[in-house]
Amino acid sequence: MAQALAAATAIADEAAQGRAMSALAEYLPPDLLAEALSAATAITKDHFRAEALTGLAEYLPPDLLAQAFSAATAIADEDARAEALTGLAEYLPPDLLAQAFSAATAIADEDARAEALTGLAEYLSPDLLAEALAAATGITSDYARARVLAALAGYLPLDLLAEALAAATTIPYDYFRAWALSALAPQLPLNLLAQALVTADTIAGDSGRAGALTALAPTSAPCTAGRPAGRGSGRRHRHQRCLRPRRGAYCPGPRCCPRNRRPTCSPRP
Repeated sequence: MAQALAAATAIADEAAQGRAMSALAEYLPPDLLAEALSAATAITKDHFRAEALTGLAEYLPPDLLAQAFSAATAIADEDARAEALTGLAEYLPPDLLAQAFSAATAIADEDARAEALTGLAEYLSPDLLAEALAAATGITSDYARARVLAALAGYLPLDLLAEALAAATTIPYDYFRAWALSALAPQLPLNLLAQALVTADTIAGDSGRAGALTALAPTSAPCTAGRPAGRGSGRRHRHQRCLRPRRGAYCPGPRCCPRNRRPTCSPRP
């Protein structure tokens, strides 16, 4: 394996080098994993370095994972930094996950910050979920705020849903307001559903209003499969078919309740 790693690190194309090291990672002993991580952190292009760190993360022991996290937070390009934080999140212990959240909220570009917060959402503890919701409400971009609210929706405890609904209803652009409302709908108790229906009815666009009202329609009983695995609140969610807005949206795949995640349909950028 030492020869294979040496061959991988000798590849001049940094994207290909990162892919090769990621493919080898699961077969490498700890000493060679350290060499692979060193080579990954030496990649000069930020996005390729983020991809390499993400590809190695699953196989790194705790000490090397901490080094990979430090390398991720040091990435200058904010989009690439968000990509790295998101890719590492699944493997981080609670202390590093809290640091990753702080690094995500410190990203200046709102789209990149939304990317990072979206990727971290399912791994956050209840305390960090409250902070994530506060960070979402502070985002001025309609698209970015709706994206984070939609990502958080399935993990928020009941006491944060009113705040999330308020943040969704203040999104000025109808289409993104409809997106956020549709994501929150399956989680809302009846008193908040009534408020959401009033808001949905004010959406000017027929397609967005129809999508939001459809999502707000009564859903079925609580899902017996429980919530997705993660470090969040543990609150159960309800069955909801994967709703696709008729135009300008896509669904990334069959990740709906009950066996995996809630629907994650979102507008195309």
